[in-house]
Amino acid sequence: MPQRTRKPRPFSTPGGTTPGCGDTRQSVRTEATAVTAVRRWLMAIGLGGLADLFEQHDIDLDIVCELSEEDLHKLGLTLGQRRRLLRAAQSLASAGAAPAVALTPGAGGERTPAERRHLTVMFCDIVGSTILSERLEAEDLLDVVRRYQDFCATIIGSNEGYIARFVGDGILAYFGYPMAHEDAPSHALQAALAITEGIDRLQLPQDTKLAVRIGIASGVVIVGDLIGAGAAVEQPAIGVAPNLAARVQGVAGPNDIVVADVTYRLTQDTFAFEDLGRREFHGISDPVRIWRLMGERSGASEAATYGRWSQTSFADRSDQLDLARSQWRQVKDGNGRALMIRGEPGIGKSRFVHQFLREVDEEAMVQFYQGSPYNQDSPLHPLIQRFRLIASIDRGDNTATIRHKLDKVVIGEGPEREARLDTFAHLLSPVSIDQPQSLTAAKQIRERTLQTIVDYFVLRSRERPIIVVVDDFQWLDPTFIELLDRIMHAIPDERIYVIGTTREGVHTPWDQLPHVTQLELGRLPVKDAQALIASLAQDTVLTKAMINEIVEKTDGIPLFVEELTKSVVELDFDRSTKERRPARNGRSAIPISLQDSLMERLDRVGQAKTVARVGAVLGRSFSRELISRVGDFDSAYLDSALTTLSEAGLFYREIDQRGKESFAFRHGLVQEAAYDSLLREERQRLHAATAQALQHLFPKLEEERPDLLANHLSAAANYDEAARLWLQAGRISLAQSAIVEAVHHLRRGIEALDRLPETSAVQALRLQLLIRLGPALIALHGPGSSEVEEIYLKGYALCRSLPESEDHFPVYWGWWRRSRDFNEMNQRADELLGRAETHKNQGLMLQAHHCQWASHFNRGDFQGCLGHIDSGLQLYDRGDYRLHATLYGNHDAKVCGHGERSLVYWLLGRPDEAMECERLAQSWMETLSHGGTWMHHKDIAIMHRLYRRDAAEVLRLAEEIIAFADEQGFTDHRAKALVFAGWAHARLGNPSKGLTEIREGLERQKAIGTQEDFPIYYDMFAEVLALNGRIDEALEETTAAQAEFEAMGLRIWLPELRRRVGYLLQLRMPNDPEPALAAYRGALDLASEQGARTLALRAATSLAGLLRSQGQIDDARNTLEPRLLGLEPMAGTADYAAATALLATARRREV
Repeated sequence: MPQRTRKPRPFSTPGGTTPGCGDTRQSVRTEATAVTAVRRWLMAIGLGGLADLFEQHDIDLDIVCELSEEDLHKLGLTLGQRRRLLRAAQSLASAGAAPAVALTPGAGGERTPAERRHLTVMFCDIVGSTILSERLEAEDLLDVVRRYQDFCATIIGSNEGYIARFVGDGILAYFGYPMAHEDAPSHALQAALAITEGIDRLQLPQDTKLAVRIGIASGVVIVGDLIGAGAAVEQPAIGVAPNLAARVQGVAGPNDIVVADVTYRLTQDTFAFEDLGRREFHGISDPVRIWRLMGERSGASEAATYGRWSQTSFADRSDQLDLARSQWRQVKDGNGRALMIRGEPGIGKSRFVHQFLREVDEEAMVQFYQGSPYNQDSPLHPLIQRFRLIASIDRGDNTATIRHKLDKVVIGEGPEREARLDTFAHLLSPVSIDQPQSLTAAKQIRERTLQTIVDYFVLRSRERPIIVVVDDFQWLDPTFIELLDRIMHAIPDERIYVIGTTREGVHTPWDQLPHVTQLELGRLPVKDAQALIASLAQDTVLTKAMINEIVEKTDGIPLFVEELTKSVVELDFDRSTKERRPARNGRSAIPISLQDSLMERLDRVGQAKTVARVGAVLGRSFSRELISRVGDFDSAYLDSALTTLSEAGLFYREIDQRGKESFAFRHGLVQEAAYDSLLREERQRLHAATAQALQHLFPKLEEERPDLLANHLSAAANYDEAARLWLQAGRISLAQSAIVEAVHHLRRGIEALDRLPETSAVQALRLQLLIRLGPALIALHGPGSSEVEEIYLKGYALCRSLPESEDHFPVYWGWWRRSRDFNEMNQRADELLGRAETHKNQGLMLQAHHCQWASHFNRGDFQGCLGHIDSGLQLYDRGDYRLHATLYGNHDAKVCGHGERSLVYWLLGRPDEAMECERLAQSWMETLSHGGTWMHHKDIAIMHRLYRRDAAEVLRLAEEIIAFADEQGFTDHRAKALVFAGWAHARLGNPSKGLTEIREGLERQKAIGTQEDFPIYYDMFAEVLALNGRIDEALEETTAAQAEFEAMGLRIWLPELRRRVGYLLQLRMPNDPEPALAAYRGALDLASEQGARTLALRAATSLAGLLRSQGQIDDARNTLEPRLLGLEPMAGTADYAAATALLATARRREV
């Protein structure tokens, strides 16, 4: 077996005696397990190295506040130590209490609040203790165990470990608690090596020799006072690591140290190991790879080289700053520019922006807009918040008050300024979901609002050049992104410079614009990281080895460099004291990861960490008033803690124009570290308190921002109330046609209910969420998508399990809509009509007729379709059913009825009446405030133009639909429009492009659409394939599709699809006309059966043309003449013209 190696080093106990020389019990065990209050406080403020000095001079915590500058100077403290201690003592005095978060459990009855944190756990046990107990007298055995425990405790304590408990002759110790240290795993290994090397030299009675086995594991645990008993009980750690440490200890040999894989990975660069492979352990679900510790690596004092530096350095960023400066000069000359900065978290995006802004601050008007994960479903939230701030608008202000306050903010003059005031006042006023606006008005307001904002920036830039900073683009809401898109297109000739930051891998809609520049920030090379370290260290002298270690461990990420350097600087005081733990070999206590570095800094602020953790629940930023109420803090204590956190660089303080004080985490990762340390119960309690405080401070918040309250209530496990507010938030978003946000809110509501027992109240609320989520998902993903199917299957099952109610009808309607077999769809439509008749509810009857007219249309029963349209529209006109669109199919029934009637009239050979019905549909659509209805009307209009084979108009409508679908996220409609666009492009002379588009659209429709329009899609597809010369493929696709549609009872457009088959057969077999003639006759028969006179005319024209080409003139004339009778209303259409021209030719040939 390889020999374990370890560099020799001196070792002494805190009392100065060598282990094994005399009785070392003294007070070592007491020091290891119970630390004085003054020692804890000194550790909390980062001056733990002074603890022995203070205890030697009998300085207790209660007299710390009385110490003077002269007293501390006499004690030998440096100037920096004196300043730091006096400032902390002043904070201690103002807070009136010792730190609430004890750094070492066990003294004075103080509690150590339980928290989540990363811990390295050591389990040490005596080998052969049973044999030892048989050989020694009980008193001698007790003495051996005490000496062994004191020996281990001394070493563990000197390596910043904490003995959690003695278990018989075993010892359980924690490293990284109660003070976090990212090098805690290394501390544990150093302690283990010292124990195994010194245990055989320990002086024991009767020449007894001991050996130990040690197991070490690292991981996240819950540790602290878990039951609220304070220091009277041990501080257990709950998690896998303690159990695993005990298990791996069991496989170690005498004086062996075995570590689990996580500990190995954290220390492999400085220690040597032997791989013992994977082992299964009782109580651990998966096999664990374990390693035998062999000793420290040769040259371990030199940091390992990771070699992961990026090519872009901090010095090189002077070139990037030059780019920004150059663009700024262009902006000042009236040539707007945009710079999008990308990079991983902590890479220095915001720092780069601030560095540039410091240079141009005197020249520019700077406006900041901050994205936030809490608000990415709240339209235009960053802009609304900024305008509320600069105009001093309070929650609860009515529109008139808001307008008055905006008067001093909005620039311009005359009527245009008044219009701007109205627009901004409307934007900043609460949304009403009970006063639906017309779609025309809604679109006009949306358009006017976005354009007014753009104009605002433009006008401001003509007074003074503007820099618009948008931080964290990845968290912006969709509407703000649209606004930015408009700004990006408006700035080329304006004095506006947009600077955006976003995380790597995130792309923007304007990446390809010529005036937009992409800037990727990379990691720092060695020389730039060293320069940053030097600037942060200032008067603190760091050795070259320390600097190199920081450089290598931070991996070139500026935030890592900054935070870890600060940790080293704060530890510098230890180097000025005589007592220095010897086990470090000159290595500084530098954290490996940012998470643990920030946790260490949080630990060092002592009681202030409690305030940081409360703030983490509130969000990235928060007002003093809010955190005071949520934390229920004493005013003096809170002031002291906030000052401590600000001085520590964890918070920064802001005062708005109204003098209100707020605080923000310096970096989002600081907030995450504090938040992650909270236990679930405490986190839930704080979220509940936050929701309560927000409701108290902002009484109208439930009406204005139910999503914010719902978010906190969900995190507080108040799921029933959260679900109710998520429903309200979804309704508000639907009223704003913000479908993406609505889907998110409604899904969050369902997730909340999933955590509750399925009571009748929960089922009722779940049904309301599902009812609104279904149509929203239809709009976003298509009626045939798996998400929509899942929603309506759940809703249907829920309705079937509950007593019959009118509230169930929207779910049954969606269940009908989702039918994949049209024979079954007809049956479901009949069931819905029966349910509506049972309830005798006109609104339900309207939607039942809505189902019926669509079902009759799909099976080619046009007279039945018209009958149900007439009945449905009569009911619609008797009431107000405009809000039905959010419940039934995401479109309005009246618009659908008029639109469907237009298609039927065209099929019946009444084209003028068809156009009039389309105009009626459009007219009513324009009075509604519903994007889904707008899209439904466009669907009908483009279908109507396709019927008429108007390729140019089809293309225009397709492009309009695609633009709107992209804006709203309507993937189903985008795919549909792509099918139509492909057909139009092919018809207009670009068959190759058309084929690419129609293939893409059709494939997407197969995945997310329902099949009622597939007959016409395949007809278009076959035509485009033929235009590309792919006759065999077209014939194969069309023949298979026709058989499938007939089998499922989908008969709309089948006559035309049969005619297409005949056309393709005619091309494929020009010398054998019989198959084509049979197909044309089949198309004519089916069209005649359906009463689709226009399609019958087309089939007759194709049939007559083929008959004429075969010399069967009489048959051709006899085929066409009866089909034209009574079709005079079609005069002027292309179909009528083609038929009459062919008939005239046949008659001339006859003569």
